[in-house]
Amino acid sequence: MVLTFFFLVNQTGKPVKISVLADGQELFTREVPAQVPPSLRWEAPPPPPYPTIELKVPLKKGTQQLEVQELLYVGMRKTFAIQGFSQVHAGFRITVRSEGIFLTQDYYPAR
Repeated sequence: MVLTFFFLVNQTGKPVKISVLADGQELFTREVPAQVPPSLRWEAPPPPPYPTIELKVPLKKGTQQLEVQELLYVGMRKTFAIQGFSQVHAGFRITVRSEGIFLTQDYYPAR
């Protein structure tokens, strides 16, 4: 197992529920609100402009595919082949927009 960061971003303006499967097995399911909570708007450093959640999830070495599903909004789905991800060390950024789900392996957490 490799601890892997996932950064979930909701740009739809509506609440979303994101489910991620790794090789057909559920990895996690999380709800992301529609807006950044007002209490977070005045913190320093300022929060991102869209609601986000950062997770650290154990992912099996040798995982071949991630499937991301949005369960509340429109039921969107995206599949991503991840062969060789363990050498990259980058986490996954999952962005949900009204036009679809975008998944990239380019996320490094702020330290």
